[in-house]
Amino acid sequence: MIISGRKSVQAKETVLAVRPIAVIPPSGGKTKRTAHKLSDREKKMFRDMLMALREDVARQINKLKGDSLTRDDAGVSEEDGTDAFDRQFALSLASSENDALFLIEESLRKVDSGTYGICDGCGCMIEFPRLKALPFVQMCIGCQSETERKRMKFRPAHR
Repeated sequence: MIISGRKSVQAKETVLAVRPIAVIPPSGGKTKRTAHKLSDREKKMFRDMLMALREDVARQINKLKGDSLTRDDAGVSEEDGTDAFDRQFALSLASSENDALFLIEESLRKVDSGTYGICDGCGCMIEFPRLKALPFVQMCIGCQSETERKRMKFRPAHR
């Protein structure tokens, strides 16, 4: 197609993988209090999932800490800045993994006490698909969305 004497070039569609901060269902984020209570079989399934996750995360933390704390001093001094950045980045990832490990262990305690799947924010049952996707989640979608919305108010603007 020609427009004003020039060829029209079809732009390639660029798809960005953007993870939404919060997804609010049509119900306004409120989970029904009548969501089904977990059966013993489901509790065991989640316990097994959480145990496997805990092992994986602990292994990852140890690897990140080990990689960042071991250093080859025979390297070139020009690479010191890059090495320091890499170590700091690995330690930052390890910190995030530690946060996840805390949530996993908290979820395991809740399975043992019979409170697993109950939202920390409103006390409703967290929907089963959400628990299956994120077994260490502590809040229903509505409460998580509200928490993140409040957190964003205090986040500094990008420069």
